[in-house]
Amino acid sequence: LAPDWRSGVWFVGTRGTVGVTGAGGARVVRFPGQDIENSLAVTERGALVVTSRALALVERDSRGAPRVRWQTRYAAGSRRKPGQTSRASGTTPTVLSAGRHVAIADNAEPRMHVIVADARTGRTTCSVPVFRPGRSATENSLIATGGVLIVENNYGYDPPVTATSGGHTTEPGMAAIRVDPRTGRCRKLWETRAVTVPSLVSKATSAGGQILTYTKRASRAGLDAWYFTGVDLRTGRVRWTRLAGMGMAHNNHYAATYLSPAGDLFTGTLLGLVVLRAR
Repeated sequence: LAPDWRSGVWFVGTRGTVGVTGAGGARVVRFPGQDIENSLAVTERGALVVTSRALALVERDSRGAPRVRWQTRYAAGSRRKPGQTSRASGTTPTVLSAGRHVAIADNAEPRMHVIVADARTGRTTCSVPVFRPGRSATENSLIATGGVLIVENNYGYDPPVTATSGGHTTEPGMAAIRVDPRTGRCRKLWETRAVTVPSLVSKATSAGGQILTYTKRASRAGLDAWYFTGVDLRTGRVRWTRLAGMGMAHNNHYAATYLSPAGDLFTGTLLGLVVLRAR
């Protein structure tokens, strides 16, 4: 669910339904033969959704009913990669450039791409491949901050229990893409294999220019240590790590991390909440 820019609430259903509430109740439009496994983003134009085949904008018509303004096909791939919950894009649309552009990650082979499109027309403005061939997937939304998109690699988080236990972990990878706010064209700023994020919905903060995430390293000794981690937005260099805890109980399993006004980090795990207090 997401509130409309003016009134009402937009919603999506897994079997390709997009709807909006209003004075006359809920009204819907459907994408036949497509499913929706992610959330939605709402702008003044309407709801941006990504289905199993396309990125689309659904707007209100003159009577307030939803209608598809445009839809743009993307490379949905041929399989559900390990680390994904469905076979297709694993990202909710991310809005940037003051609503002028929208970005997702596709499910292409051999490498996943970060895709940017014009939010008014759906025209693709750029496509940048990221991470190693045959080892790229993400199940979490892109971060947009200061004209930069951040994407993390979740490939290998399947099955969750064995993929991150006994010293095992997932495929490393994080990358930053610079997007021109006028044209929507983009280029890769950096890509690093020094960060391994099994499944966190990471965050970024302009205060100090950091990506705040939750990582797990591989261990030949079989140790399962989970860490709060800060990554430099400009360079991709790991600035700091702090141990969150040991063992499967500290696995966040697709939960997000949250930054409080005081600078504390909160992350939900399988058996509770872990908190990193600011100094």
